[in-house]
Amino acid sequence: MGTILLVDNHAGFRHSVLRYLTLGGFSVVDAESGPEALAILGSRSDVSLLVTDLNMPEMNGLELIARVKADPRWKALPILVLSVTGSPEIQAAVLEQGAVGFMQKPFSLPEFLERVQAFL
Repeated sequence: MGTILLVDNHAGFRHSVLRYLTLGGFSVVDAESGPEALAILGSRSDVSLLVTDLNMPEMNGLELIARVKADPRWKALPILVLSVTGSPEIQAAVLEQGAVGFMQKPFSLPEFLERVQAFL
């Protein structure tokens, strides 16, 4: 099982999810922005799942997904999106960009853990 890259600009949320995943036995690295996430992906070969928020400054989640999927090194990387914005249009856009799943915040931590395990 590889490493999960968690991307969210809200430090408190990011650290809570990171702690939960770590307690669940997962290896996790985190980033607070899309550019930071791309830098991490470029420097590591062990990332097996990208979990990202949509609403972030600098580069939003849809832009991050597009950049990841456009790079041959990461094209097959599964991406799970977590967002407070849960409209059907947003969910469709996320899946069209290449994400494998979407969960609306707030969400059930056990259900989140199940989804992460399924993608890994």
